Amino acid sequence: MTKQNLYDKLFLMKLNIPSSNITFLLLFLLIFLVYTINIFALTEGKVQLSIASPDPVNAGEYVMFRTALLNQGNEIWEKNKYYIQAEIFNENKKYIGRIRSVKDNNDIRPGETATTEIIFSVPTNYNGTYFYKIYLIMDNRYVAESDYIRFDVSAISPKEHKTFWRNFGGSLNISLRDTDKNNWKDLVGSINMNSISYNSENPTQFFFNTYHTIQSTNTTGINSELFSFLFSRYGTNYSFELGDIFPNFSKLALSNMSMRGLYLENRIDKTSTDLVMTRVEFPSQNPNNTNIINERWLTGVKVKYKTSKKLTLGTNYVYSYEEPSNIERSSQTLTTPSENKVWGAMAGYQISEPLTAETEFMFSNNTFISTRTTTTDYGWRAGLNYKKPKLVSALYIQETQPD
Repeated sequence: MTKQNLYDKLFLMKLNIPSSNITFLLLFLLIFLVYTINIFALTEGKVQLSIASPDPVNAGEYVMFRTALLNQGNEIWEKNKYYIQAEIFNENKKYIGRIRSVKDNNDIRPGETATTEIIFSVPTNYNGTYFYKIYLIMDNRYVAESDYIRFDVSAISPKEHKTFWRNFGGSLNISLRDTDKNNWKDLVGSINMNSISYNSENPTQFFFNTYHTIQSTNTTGINSELFSFLFSRYGTNYSFELGDIFPNFSKLALSNMSMRGLYLENRIDKTSTDLVMTRVEFPSQNPNNTNIINERWLTGVKVKYKTSKKLTLGTNYVYSYEEPSNIERSSQTLTTPSENKVWGAMAGYQISEPLTAETEFMFSNNTFISTRTTTTDYGWRAGLNYKKPKLVSALYIQETQPD
């Protein structure tokens, strides 16, 4: 036997290991490899800071986890490839839930920090001490993991039952005045009522004002007029007004104009919708009146959508028309009733927390019903809004055509 054959035989004898031992050895190497990869992955990122705000938070409300994560590896955290996850634990650090993950729209290079805000809607039955952990996950592996971070929850206090008179308040005034102290035939009266509910979640207000006068000195009849009234109710995501409303619908199409009708505003997530339906002009009931008045109705809709934290886009449409059958008849030449259509678009951009840029454009089409004659005009408006708790200012430039 040669020397080389002897070495080969001895090497084969060393590899003569039972199959069960080989399986155990491979399993051990696999576990060691996975553990090493996980340890290496976790060293790629670090949760530098995470704060719960507010803390404590009331049950049934929102708490925000503000977090800063440092990329301390050699790999870029590419946007849309990593996300931040938060998990909730009870006071015994037992897992009880997970919050929907949040993605960042920025690449985070080595040495840079990613900041994120995760919002958690605290269930109404939470009370006491809780913990949360922050994870950064990329390509289905954990890149960073925080320690247990504590936050406290205050239980919802039972609602105090208030009597009717503690939930409702207001005033009622009735007045009667006579301008002729001798005959008592020039009576003037009014009734004014103003009421409000003290429900902080859905406050409701109702008021009305009536006006009453003697028809003439020779009769006992009374002229009564509903001078003004308004019923309004406000919720967390809506507002409802019926009566003499003052909608700030659009700076160019419909703004700073009092009218009687319905105004509804609804807010769902990033979308808000406004609806207005009103009777703008009332025909006079006096046939001797020389003023020519057409009964006019108006309706409009506005939709705004917040595309991002800073940018808001919107559009609106306003339509008004006059009732030719209700034109006041008089000796003067009758005015021609018309209909008007206004289309508009707007955009708003928040430059900083107190400063917002706004721009708006509108195009209108006015048609005279009897002759079908049409006139068109347009307008635009752009400016800045500055809002602070003790200072509100605005600067705008505007043009409408024709002048």
